[in-house]
Amino acid sequence: MKNIILTFLLGSLAWGCTPQLSHFTQSLVQQYQYDDQALQKIQFYLSDDIILHRALRQGESTIEQGRISIRNGRRVEEIVFPKGTPGVFVFSPGKDRLAISFERKADHYLIFGPAKNSRGYRGEKGVYRLLAKEWKKDYGIVTYGDKEYATPGRSAYVGLLVDIDEKGIVNRRVKEVGGRTVR
Repeated sequence: MKNIILTFLLGSLAWGCTPQLSHFTQSLVQQYQYDDQALQKIQFYLSDDIILHRALRQGESTIEQGRISIRNGRRVEEIVFPKGTPGVFVFSPGKDRLAISFERKADHYLIFGPAKNSRGYRGEKGVYRLLAKEWKKDYGIVTYGDKEYATPGRSAYVGLLVDIDEKGIVNRRVKEVGGRTVR
């Protein structure tokens, strides 16, 4: 019986320590007026897998990271960003655009921006999702480092998540009264 209670308590403790991830949204940015300095302090995570791939040209052999696979006799470089991969804000390439890096190299980043008509877990507007140079019917073209990669169409729905710690947030207004004296 003691083992069951101990297991339950340890499980509860572990569950309480895990981050509670929510979508990063345009509503959050507007509500808290995040600037570049504030964004650099936020830890971002991917909501789902992103896979980038490109065909290697003849004689091209240097693969910095990722893996090489053979598809229909062609060599293909794949870069996989698993769900939950942590990333950091690098810079803002334009209004409502975030360059998020998932590697130590600052020039290796993906661009995210608010998707119209999208809602977060709690109904917030404008979930930040992966942006591409161009979306085709079933794939998109993104720039990563100095190369262009294709990514499956489902990557358009991969969003940024953040750990929001809501410890009894209360909006409170304080008015100090000066008092009143007899005339």
